[in-house]
Amino acid sequence: MHIDDNYNYDDNFVRMTTIGLCKVLTTKIRWINHWSEGKKIRVLVPFYTSFAGQERFMLDAFVDDTVSTRVELNTDQKQRGIVTFKGGSQRDDEFANPNQYLAKETKINDEFRSVVSKTKAVPITLNYEISITLDNEWEVDTCYNKILDTLFNYRFFSISYFGMKIEAFFKLPSDQGIEIPREINLTSENKITIKFSIEVHTYYPVFDIMTEDCEVCDNDGLIDWEFLGIPRPTLEGNENCKGLKRVHWYNNLIENVPVADIIKEKEQNRGLENNTE
Repeated sequence: MHIDDNYNYDDNFVRMTTIGLCKVLTTKIRWINHWSEGKKIRVLVPFYTSFAGQERFMLDAFVDDTVSTRVELNTDQKQRGIVTFKGGSQRDDEFANPNQYLAKETKINDEFRSVVSKTKAVPITLNYEISITLDNEWEVDTCYNKILDTLFNYRFFSISYFGMKIEAFFKLPSDQGIEIPREINLTSENKITIKFSIEVHTYYPVFDIMTEDCEVCDNDGLIDWEFLGIPRPTLEGNENCKGLKRVHWYNNLIENVPVADIIKEKEQNRGLENNTE
């Protein structure tokens, strides 16, 4: 794994939001367990994301009780949280200012580029289901208090998406609360859990230019580019990429000088420079 390599989970908006949510919950939900012999243990609740929407499709890696020993097996820490993405929806009533010129920082054919294009900020809501497994009833009461502290003190966070800082915040849905299901019998597992849902409110940037159409792939020769309506990407320049072109900025807002006069002046200055050489 190299810092310059690209992976499927890079610049994935949903994944970046999920990781940001996990980080906030992991760093804020904690407490201290007091033992009868006077020992005090600080409990940190790690939060993981399930690979296939279920907890059993997880491979955890955590530090064991032995010093400097890391367990990498299908084992689970007793106090842990599972974050599962359940879908999302857009908030059409908050959609305004549809076109803003923003820079998208990405990597095109092993070169880092900053592409300025029209961007639409679509307000969306992402829904998550949180499940926390605990050890005893006392931890349930304590964890409940820590969840309330987190929801109303640390509910704001930000993510990085194509070099852009996007703000987000999470909250409990107005029609749902925090559930503590209890089912202990001869056939069920002896687990004490806390389950609740979280809504993450943020904005999803929709870029006018698809920079993926500029990337050269190994199977480009098998694709009907005429059917797609775009030219086949090449490694020679960016003229083949639809909508991607070099941007020239002219500082003519204060003096109110027409662009044609500025270009004419630049051509005259270039001619004078060539004559002096």
